Amino acid sequence: MFDGVWISGFDFCASHGVQIHVINGWNPGDERPGSEVNDARNEQLHADISALGFDALAALGSDPNSSHFEKSWAVVGLTDNAAVELGKKYGQVAVFRITESRQSVLGCLSEWEVSRGV
Repeated sequence: MFDGVWISGFDFCASHGVQIHVINGWNPGDERPGSEVNDARNEQLHADISALGFDALAALGSDPNSSHFEKSWAVVGLTDNAAVELGKKYGQVAVFRITESRQSVLGCLSEWEVSRGV
């Protein structure tokens, strides 16, 4: 969310000339702990991002072929390694790297990457 409006990660990156990483603390691995625990984990992740000196924008991680989404954080300036390490800390299988024209999924539990263009 930027200036109170939801925009796509692609549009945000294009309009600001940046790359973002989208990370969340929801549903680690095969766990489905419920919204109260998920929200608490996500707030702790936000605190960890802030402690690293980065600002985080509220984001929704979603699958374009599904109505499922998870509350997430979009961060400008993280390296792939830092994003993966945060994802790993919160038990995530993967994190996203988004540019104005490409979305990549970066594995947290093992080294892999899948990308698609827009």
